[in-house]
Amino acid sequence: MKILTNEEKETVEIRKKSGTNETLPSVNGWTNKPTWLVALWLDNDQGSHEELHRIIEESEDLDDAEDSLMEFVAVLIFGKDYDKVDGFTTDLLNWSLAYVNWSEIVANNLED
Repeated sequence: MKILTNEEKETVEIRKKSGTNETLPSVNGWTNKPTWLVALWLDNDQGSHEELHRIIEESEDLDDAEDSLMEFVAVLIFGKDYDKVDGFTTDLLNWSLAYVNWSEIVANNLED
């Protein structure tokens, strides 16, 4: 399971390649505010922090860790049926999550 459909992932990749991600200002040393917020919440909650490290340790590679982390965050926000949730709030949250630099969060926690 993934947060985004394949079409949505392609859109995110196009945004990243086109520099759209760069239109969001960096925050507190992180790529952008969505990345900083996810990292902040994961780091400030012991259970989430432990799960983040479990995901990293059990992942085969960086892509696997990123995908598992995206799914974990989706479940935290929307619940287990996150792929069935829709509406205004969901659209806003998915927009924000599309800008999260998942590899930055994973890489930052490899050092812990």
